[in-house]
Amino acid sequence: MALTRIEPNANLSAAENAVRSFGLYTDSLVAFLSSASLEGAFTDLVALMASSFPQAAPVVYVCSDETGCRSYGAIDELAARREAERALGRRAKLAHFPVLLDSRPRALNDRFDLNVLSQGRDQVRLSVNHGYHDEFFGEWVKILAPGVSQRLAAEQLKRMAYRDGLTGLYNRRAWDEMLALEIERARRHGTALAAIMFDVDRFKIINDKRGHQVGDQILIEIAAVINECCRKIDLPFRLGGDEFALLLPQTDIQAACRLAERLRRGVAEKAWGEGMKVSVSVGVSQYDAGGSAERMVRQADQGLYLAKACGGNQVEIVKGVQ
Repeated sequence: MALTRIEPNANLSAAENAVRSFGLYTDSLVAFLSSASLEGAFTDLVALMASSFPQAAPVVYVCSDETGCRSYGAIDELAARREAERALGRRAKLAHFPVLLDSRPRALNDRFDLNVLSQGRDQVRLSVNHGYHDEFFGEWVKILAPGVSQRLAAEQLKRMAYRDGLTGLYNRRAWDEMLALEIERARRHGTALAAIMFDVDRFKIINDKRGHQVGDQILIEIAAVINECCRKIDLPFRLGGDEFALLLPQTDIQAACRLAERLRRGVAEKAWGEGMKVSVSVGVSQYDAGGSAERMVRQADQGLYLAKACGGNQVEIVKGVQ
């Protein structure tokens, strides 16, 4: 989306300035509703706000029971977390998505908050520095509110279609779409992205000996281990059978390996009962600038097979796979 700074122009009439303002309102609403993902919609919206009024240092807070709380803003993560309690009126575990147009966070001054949406357990608030733009942002929120409500309702239906019925994790359909979106976001913003793929060692033997009901319960428990280890911004998937994957935005290979090891250890050390041992084989990879989603997936997949060939219950990285 093209970012165009807009400020009152002393050489234009009030009517002409109003037309320019209306154009920005319209462009932002169209871009928000047409963005491929909810994260992309809020990121692009805040980028437009920050480009048009850099002194405002805008931050949008989005909270729901389903996704937790996320912030999209032209300030750094520490400032976003510090400001969240004041803006939201409650303490919240926060995942922050930086929107830094010139790689520098904006300074916080006297802040004021605008309620975009309070609908059931969903809450969306915009926080900005006070300035001559206060009235502009107030009108912006009025125009955006119906679009935000519509987009969140659509995302709720989408989440229901994209969830695995057994584990509650994202399913294969979600993987195909979110992988492409996260690769594009990493490419566009120059941020890190890592992937983890793993499956259960000797799962067929467990199913054959103990029955599919026990096998299903193992998959449910592994999903619980995944949720305990993951951050709010991480995306966990059940790809099918005993295959699992994670997409880790803003995560380099070292951090991904640490998370993979926590997962491996969490499964291996869990008390499964009845003398049963369960373990997983794990492959880890990262997105390389200029590379492709297919290459990142192949590298993680090769790591998984190497871990399995070495006896299982291991984490492996494979590099150089084209």
